[in-house]
Amino acid sequence: MIGVVKGLTRDELFTVTATLSDNVEITGAFGDKLVVSVLTAMECVGVKGVGIHFSGEPKDGLSAGLAIWAAIYSMARGFDFGDVAMTGVIDSEGNVLKVGGIAGKLSKADCPVYVPVGNENDVANCGGTATFIENVKDLEGEI
Repeated sequence: MIGVVKGLTRDELFTVTATLSDNVEITGAFGDKLVVSVLTAMECVGVKGVGIHFSGEPKDGLSAGLAIWAAIYSMARGFDFGDVAMTGVIDSEGNVLKVGGIAGKLSKADCPVYVPVGNENDVANCGGTATFIENVKDLEGEI
């Protein structure tokens, strides 16, 4: 679905829904760190305004950055990433940085998962499977 991407926490699989907007509007269960992730993702995609909604339980962490980026990118470019889940911190250059709790996150996934390349050993150690991402441009190549 355009503008909708699954994210992962240790406790749940959740959705990030993006809509284009004239300003920044964030709804759902989120904290201050998620606001930073939204602003970083907006910068990487190159949009000035966005509406973001987080489903599920309250969450606050930078590891939703990749899923937020993908939801915004999907809406802005009209691209559907399909039934996948993502986790990873992103920086302003689009680099996808290592996150914690990979074993728990993978256990919540009901679909293919994209994780930072820095978590390759963590995925191997927990017996999971994932596609490894170094930069958001790796996902742009999926289009």
